[in-house]
Amino acid sequence: MGPRESFHMTPEEFRRHGRAVVDWIADYWERVERLPVLSMVQPGDILAALPASPPIDGEPFEALLHDIDSVILSGLTPGNRPTSSRSSRPTRRVRPSLASSSRPASVCRGCSG
Repeated sequence: MGPRESFHMTPEEFRRHGRAVVDWIADYWERVERLPVLSMVQPGDILAALPASPPIDGEPFEALLHDIDSVILSGLTPGNRPTSSRSSRPTRRVRPSLASSSRPASVCRGCSG
């Protein structure tokens, strides 16, 4: 990434990265039924797969999405599967909620959805 005047994303960077995140989420929803129901890692495996310290310079945003797929996702237990009758809130209800909570979060600093 290298030094830059501001660590904030430009509006164009935000658009590009936001689209990448929405695409990742949509891809995840398409494949969630094929993912293991239980975590496939042992305690400490994810921590061991991460660098010992954060990078001095930021990494490309695509590297973050890759790390989520290759490191983090294997440690999740997706109890909120779209067709799970045991889920308290099936993911088919999450899509409108996610879309609607994005707007207020974007205009209110410090607000959480």
